[in-house]
Amino acid sequence: AQAKPEGNTRSKPAADGAGQATAFGRPANAQSGMPVDGRPEGQTRPGAERSSPAVPASPGRPGIASQLQRMMVGTLQGGYDNPNASRLNTGSLSFDTAAWDLGPYARQVQERVQSNWHIPGAQEVLRQKGWVAIRFNILKDGRVADLQLLRTSGIPSYDQAALDAMRASDPLPPLPSQVTVPKIGAVFRFFYNMPDGAD
Repeated sequence: AQAKPEGNTRSKPAADGAGQATAFGRPANAQSGMPVDGRPEGQTRPGAERSSPAVPASPGRPGIASQLQRMMVGTLQGGYDNPNASRLNTGSLSFDTAAWDLGPYARQVQERVQSNWHIPGAQEVLRQKGWVAIRFNILKDGRVADLQLLRTSGIPSYDQAALDAMRASDPLPPLPSQVTVPKIGAVFRFFYNMPDGAD
């Protein structure tokens, strides 16, 4: 008689603790719901839930067109105050006489005028250089008289802003008591985007 194949002598797979045979072709941990990577269901790989934080997009900087539009709207609404906000936008005052010490009074006048000086908004972006000279008289009680444009900047908005500053500052503080004349002449210079005294 022919001998039985050796494979027929192998025992059947052993039953597990529950008496159920382990099925071939399935992972040994299939009954416990373990995925193939060996981690229980409901658990994810470390770091899987921690996605890379989204980098917030930086707000785009407005272009010069939008800046100009915003500045021009601001100008139509009255501009903005610039009481000597920058050394490139300054004013200087000089009197026609040196008979009295008018230093303290000159500082009062300069502060008053510069507090009413509104730089045209569009020019804050364009940065055009120029300066304006306004001649006027100061009466004893501080009223401003004989206002005139002594030197134009060549930029109408600059000239108008300077004239408006002088009109808004009227009246100025009264002349000091030691001044014995009924009025004194003065010149106020407005410098735009250039140091005080530059040509």
